Amino acid sequence: MKKWVVWLCMGLAVLGSGRESMAADHSSLLQKPNVQHMQVITQSPEELVIVDTWQDVEEKHTRIDLVAYGQSGGAATSMSEQRSVTIYQGQEQVKWPFELAFRQGENKEFSRDIFDPFNISNSKRILFEASARSFEGARWEHTGTSEIDGKQVKQLRRTYTTKDGGSAVAFAYTDPATGMPVKEGHYLEGDSTPAITKLYRFEEIRDPTGFLFTNAAASLLQKEAADWISKALDSLMPMDDALNFGMKYIAIDLGGIPGLNEAAKQQVLRSFEKYKVTTMDSSLAKLREQGLYNRKNSMLDGVLLRVYKIEFVGDAVMVRASKYRSGDGAIGVKVMLEEVDGNWKVTSSDVVWIS
Repeated sequence: MKKWVVWLCMGLAVLGSGRESMAADHSSLLQKPNVQHMQVITQSPEELVIVDTWQDVEEKHTRIDLVAYGQSGGAATSMSEQRSVTIYQGQEQVKWPFELAFRQGENKEFSRDIFDPFNISNSKRILFEASARSFEGARWEHTGTSEIDGKQVKQLRRTYTTKDGGSAVAFAYTDPATGMPVKEGHYLEGDSTPAITKLYRFEEIRDPTGFLFTNAAASLLQKEAADWISKALDSLMPMDDALNFGMKYIAIDLGGIPGLNEAAKQQVLRSFEKYKVTTMDSSLAKLREQGLYNRKNSMLDGVLLRVYKIEFVGDAVMVRASKYRSGDGAIGVKVMLEEVDGNWKVTSSDVVWIS
């Protein structure tokens, strides 16, 4: 038990980045909170996983931090960290998301049930509402009330089949006032000790500038970011080259990438001057406002390039980007880059969607 307490303290210390959310000045505390925060601690015989999720309920920005400790025989054997930040930017009614993801330590894939149990990062669902709704419906049976830490909670039960075909039962305890979870226990058939235990904690905070999200994303981008972006986007130019026909400009939407300063943006734009057309930092909305498209067929007069995700995978960088000419003339591409002899090079470019 003492070792679990030590690990819990270690996890909370590693997740000290969450203290950024407490840095708002005292006057802002008097305003209505705009960020919902959930912490989930999942414990099993094999590992202890601590996941913190923040969501700006106004802008829908999302940040998820995960720290996992593997253990064997009661001793810690490994540690891994992951962070995913999704930021919605732009003036359009439908804002474009930009996602930045990072992994460190053991390269392990965690299930959505662990990393994002209420599917917040890929939707515009409200965190607290989504957590409560997850415990509603026919799959959960209300079995009475219980008490946790001196507080009365609602007790729920459901049975399910595990991945290996076995039977299991889950008990959940929710706050009667909010419907949000307090604790879960998952038992394999015939066991009296839970195989998995989850503890939940919720709070609301004030972050009027979005510092909690933009700073977390910007801190992951390194000085090579302009080089990655330039080379990744350039690899899109020969792909589906019919989209390039008669182009009068190359527009690159750089405004949605947090932490990319003006010098880095100019570096990216200069790398496309070799195509002998005008280059500019612009979004789809701005191009339409400026009349830089053909109204008859709703086609841009040039091509629009945009990065919508950067993920650090080991020593490699994965960039997901798009090339757009019109609603039915666009492609999405996954680009992998690796450092070779001190220079970043594109190792693969694969089309992942076409419209």
